[in-house]
Amino acid sequence: MDNQVKAIGAKALIKSNGKVVGYGENFVSRGFQSSIPYGIHFGVDSLLEIDTLIITWPNNAISKHSNLKTNQKYTFNQPSSDSEPSESQFKSVKYPAILNKIDPLFIFDHKENRYIDFDNERLLTHMSSNEGPALAIEDINGDGKPIFL
Repeated sequence: MDNQVKAIGAKALIKSNGKVVGYGENFVSRGFQSSIPYGIHFGVDSLLEIDTLIITWPNNAISKHSNLKTNQKYTFNQPSSDSEPSESQFKSVKYPAILNKIDPLFIFDHKENRYIDFDNERLLTHMSSNEGPALAIEDINGDGKPIFL
């Protein structure tokens, strides 16, 4: 079936009480030999109504739908690309930075050892001892809990 019929690449943004509560893209491929059904599903907890649904279609047309009841399935048709969009663009959502750039990032110079794994075990496929440091731990978000990198 044609990609336009299934709206592959469509993007949907839902708002409630003036806040963005969901964003989804209609892509059925999820990796090597993996896929999901067509469509976009939103979980909205206890909301009874979605104030605004904005869809950006694969042909760059934009449609806007208001006052949609939750716990229902909706089907929308893609408008022609020359139709007048009801909202010019998705407003970009600003998220606080999790990481701050540090220059230089590391003051460290790794020196590899001269051990040759094949001298001890000839059937190995590669030398594991020459892959650099095995583990790094850091508290990236400052919550006092280190994570493994």
